[in-house]
Amino acid sequence: MLGQVPRALPAAWLTQWAQQITTALRAEEEAREHTQALRAEARAAEERAAKATATAAAALSEYGSLDEGIAGMTGHGRQEQRVRGDWGWAKLRLERNALVVGCD
Repeated sequence: MLGQVPRALPAAWLTQWAQQITTALRAEEEAREHTQALRAEARAAEERAAKATATAAAALSEYGSLDEGIAGMTGHGRQEQRVRGDWGWAKLRLERNALVVGCD
């Protein structure tokens, strides 16, 4: 047994194995790129939400407090109000006696 040369693997098997590895590596790279894109979208959404919240807070400060802001909106018959602030536009909407802040 000693000194025998191992049998060579068939070329077709090696080709198939290389294709499977290439496909797996390509899928991993696409998944990584997709994850990075999702993270970038999430960061952008967080920034928009923070800006909208700051804008809404500035707009509500005109009323004095959150409760007074809700009372002021309902007192004027508004269910929705757009406000402009230093960071852009925010949309304030009353839903079930709660204030919902959105961003444009």
